[in-house]
Amino acid sequence: AGLSYNTWPLMDGKVIPSDLLLLKPAWLNFFENPKTVQFVHRLGAYTVFVVALWHMIATWRRLPGTTHARRATLLFALVVVQA
Repeated sequence: AGLSYNTWPLMDGKVIPSDLLLLKPAWLNFFENPKTVQFVHRLGAYTVFVVALWHMIATWRRLPGTTHARRATLLFALVVVQA
């Protein structure tokens, strides 16, 4: 996914690049437009990061020091390392 736009966090020098919905009909961009495909891929990665962080914080607040809290921390660490 990173072969076309391999700069981060910007794509083409912008946070939200132009020409995301260049093709008609618009739904075709999600499969045929490399810029849109990579942008959606990045949004998915940001979502996974935020959800893993939220899960770790919420688990540590509700169940501090438990196996669940440690596993939530491990999950977040794995997400960060994968990034």
